[in-house]
Amino acid sequence: MMRNLPSHKAIVLAVLGTLLVASSQNSWADANEDLWSSSKAGDVQGVLDALNKGADVNHRFDNYYGIRGLTALMRAACSGHARVVELLLAHGADVLAQSAEGQTALEWAAYCGRGNAAKVISIMHGTSHGNAVLGIPDNGGYTPLMRAAAAGHAGIVKLLLDLGIGSETTEKNNSGATAVDLVCTEWNNKSKSCPKQEILNVLTPAVAKENVREAELADHGHVGGIYTSQSDVCVRNLFMMCGPSDTPDVSKGEKVELLQQDKWGDNFQVRVFNSDGSAAGIVNFPNGGFECHDYNGACDLAPPV
Repeated sequence: MMRNLPSHKAIVLAVLGTLLVASSQNSWADANEDLWSSSKAGDVQGVLDALNKGADVNHRFDNYYGIRGLTALMRAACSGHARVVELLLAHGADVLAQSAEGQTALEWAAYCGRGNAAKVISIMHGTSHGNAVLGIPDNGGYTPLMRAAAAGHAGIVKLLLDLGIGSETTEKNNSGATAVDLVCTEWNNKSKSCPKQEILNVLTPAVAKENVREAELADHGHVGGIYTSQSDVCVRNLFMMCGPSDTPDVSKGEKVELLQQDKWGDNFQVRVFNSDGSAAGIVNFPNGGFECHDYNGACDLAPPV
């Protein structure tokens, strides 16, 4: 039996539908491209027009200097276009988004240092994510502070420190370099010298301050509680660490001193002191013991002594 063939009208409608879909897709793609070019140029009205035409504020663009997965917010941040950054954020741009290489918009602003980069960074820091946007490392372990220091942007380094950068001053990238190590290593302005000393004048004191803070937190601290079982002792300071003890009298201690600690928890050992300063004993934590974040409990050991 011969099948019923579609009518001429049905064929026309199908073709029109296909053309409309293709036209819609092209229009959407054009809107995204307009969003990118306008963000790059700092064209506020152009950005708004692109968004009104259906551009995706978080669309990913590739091959900008070989970088993949960039957003319009990252491009505007790199160029220092503060008003465009504000507009994109107001329309839902993700301030925590990262490129395929892990860079955030704030890292791009810190690295490029163009236009009103300081204002751009302050705007992004002022979002609900606050300090979180300051410390996101990229795939190479670089933070915005490292990028600003490497590119020789003294004002940006100072701004980041003023906004509350703390532990980042002592952090290392995947190559083991800190912000201090990286100062002016990516300077590319041949017309003048990099302000290396100016950057070090603000960065070095911040590093020294953070080293003191880390030493105080890691090496000494008031013991909130010491808990014992037949073979183990838990010392509660910033968190709970538990392990075997050779000296039962540590339960009388009040302060601890870190003797050994590997970054990953190996060879962890603390000396416990009595209130009069005398040593109460040593607590050993082979393989780091185990952490207990239950500040009111006893790490599954016997009740507190």
